[in-house]
Amino acid sequence: MLSETERDSLSDILFNIDLANSFAEGFVDGRLKKATAAGGKAMREPFDIPGVSRIAILMDSRSAAIGLITPAG
Repeated sequence: MLSETERDSLSDILFNIDLANSFAEGFVDGRLKKATAAGGKAMREPFDIPGVSRIAILMDSRSAAIGLITPAG
């Protein structure tokens, strides 16, 4: 079980997103790496849908599934 501070840290990583940066290359991979370091778990490692997007699915510390997506560049 994560402490309140660890939960807050994971929430900050997942939800305090600068939308301009969410279009940057490496966003999905970087955000997933930070989230798993803070206690989240990868349910689906990052994958590409050619010409469409890059996606990863993770589970936060409260077992909520969260999808990370950025459009293809």
